[in-house]
Amino acid sequence: PIQYRDYSVWENEYNKSEDLKLNENYWVNKFKDCEFTQLNLPYDYKLSANRSYKGNRIANVIDEKQFRKIERYAKKIGASPYMFFITAFLVLLYKYTGQEEITLGSPIANRDRNETKRMMGMLVNNIVVKGNINENETFKVFLDEVKEQVLNDLSYQPYPFDMLIKKIGIKTDNSRNPLFDVMFTYQNENKEFPRIENKPLEVVYANTHTSKFNLSLEILPNTHTLNLEYNTDLFRENTAVNIIEHYLFILQQITEMPNISISDINMITSKEKKLLNKFNKTD
Repeated sequence: PIQYRDYSVWENEYNKSEDLKLNENYWVNKFKDCEFTQLNLPYDYKLSANRSYKGNRIANVIDEKQFRKIERYAKKIGASPYMFFITAFLVLLYKYTGQEEITLGSPIANRDRNETKRMMGMLVNNIVVKGNINENETFKVFLDEVKEQVLNDLSYQPYPFDMLIKKIGIKTDNSRNPLFDVMFTYQNENKEFPRIENKPLEVVYANTHTSKFNLSLEILPNTHTLNLEYNTDLFRENTAVNIIEHYLFILQQITEMPNISISDINMITSKEKKLLNKFNKTD
């Protein structure tokens, strides 16, 4: 009874409403002093004036018990798994770049009406999470800050992303996305896949060999998998593998020690420590 054309009508009505102004004020105030500085990531190749979309994707399947442990732990300390994983990702980006202000894109379902829950069609919008990182804070304090921000972002999520770019007045160029270089996605999929004639199905993810952003981290809780999509004109595959390993190492530390300060979170894995010790044997 309710179809995508109905959603189109609702969206047009929303774009003329007072709610649009309310949501607009929230997003504009959030970013009025933001510099949107390009992230100084460990690129293997020089940034080009004309952004390419050549990419690759690597997957890392986490042990299911470990993944569920992280999910339960996040809920125990009052956060959703999405908030926990995105905060850990912000810490990773800070460790790589040393930049205290980091903006991160994240797609959301944008199905806030009950009628849209099962509607076929593309309703997705982007929110922009801003991490203001103080390395002397504990991870738990930073997580609480991100949690509060994300809850507010979701409350104002219907505001169109393209309008935000125009309203902030950012100069766009061909070398980068205007608001963020990195994307984070948490796929809240149904727990059960459909069946055909009582035969189970599984999702097969295609590697399109494209990358819409410099880096995109995707969490698939249903299969306890991390997918990292990266621009191959910027990163070697070995660097992308290292990024996933460092992220997993950070997750391990903050799960075991939530009150660890961000400055004490270690990036160097035990494998890399052995390599360092080998190089440092200069006697």
